[in-house]
Amino acid sequence: MKKFFLDPGETGKIIRGFQFFFGIICVVVAIAWLILYPDPVKSGISFWVSFLFLSLFGIYQINAGAGRGRRFIGVGDKSLSLKRIALLPPRSINYDEIIKIEIFPLSIVLILKSGRHITIRLGTTYTDIISPLKDAVAIRAEEMKIPVEFREAENHNSSSG
Repeated sequence: MKKFFLDPGETGKIIRGFQFFFGIICVVVAIAWLILYPDPVKSGISFWVSFLFLSLFGIYQINAGAGRGRRFIGVGDKSLSLKRIALLPPRSINYDEIIKIEIFPLSIVLILKSGRHITIRLGTTYTDIISPLKDAVAIRAEEMKIPVEFREAENHNSSSG
């Protein structure tokens, strides 16, 4: 599977080590708050907001430090893999589920047999991956006998899914 990353380049081991370390610190502090604070303090909304923020930020940092937080699109032999949200696992879409692919200047739209449209927004930040990604998707789609349409205007009405 060829992966096209949708975020900045690989961070070094030292940075990832710090991310992992501080992520663990955040989660430990959040758990300590849960244990050490008295019940009257825990009844307030500000406690729970700060607890959730610290916990989720810690989990995000641990995930990033472990190297699993990068967003990507993978073009494989039997499926496309999409990881658009850093904390969630990648979503795999088999080629036999796709009836058509529309390629726009800054996005790719997968039209599924179920009628759903999945829009992959490429953005303008990392333009060096746009052309190779479009080419890889188009070549693989043609190999799998999926119609590909290159379009200029992005006036489609589709929902992201």
